[in-house]
Amino acid sequence: MSELISSLNTQQKAAVLHTEGPLAVIAGAGSGKTRMLTHKIAYLINEIKASPSKILAVTFTNKAANEMKERVIELIGKNGEDAQISTYHSFALRILREEIKVLGYPSNFNILDDIDQKMILKPIYKTLNLSSKTMSPRIVLENISKFKMNGTSPEEALEQAKSDTDKALAKMYK
Repeated sequence: MSELISSLNTQQKAAVLHTEGPLAVIAGAGSGKTRMLTHKIAYLINEIKASPSKILAVTFTNKAANEMKERVIELIGKNGEDAQISTYHSFALRILREEIKVLGYPSNFNILDDIDQKMILKPIYKTLNLSSKTMSPRIVLENISKFKMNGTSPEEALEQAKSDTDKALAKMYK
């Protein structure tokens, strides 16, 4: 039996050894899911001879992604460095950067975080003679997001505005 799986419990071993078709692993916090996943990645690379660059593992936080990557490298060394272990957001960003030209957009775009978005709003508040105290940046950004998700242009938002607040939000969107 491989050293990679000898230290795992029965359920973890079964999950690591399952290499054909999908597999759902449902378990509570602290039950060893990350341990199983990192051992599975290492097993696929070292025992099954899967190309590390063909393995993708995604998680929600940078901390978890870094921990998984470190664990895989601890288990199998440099072979684990090319496995794609990242957050959902960083994986999606990588795909966008690699493929965005197909959509006709430049690849040198930026993704704005909350702080960047609020900084962009500051001069707009001034231009429209509004205050962030009476119309919070959170509300403005939520409404802009809704407009975009509904495919509403700034002009349409202004046309559809019924109240002064709606008009101000539409102007901030513009």
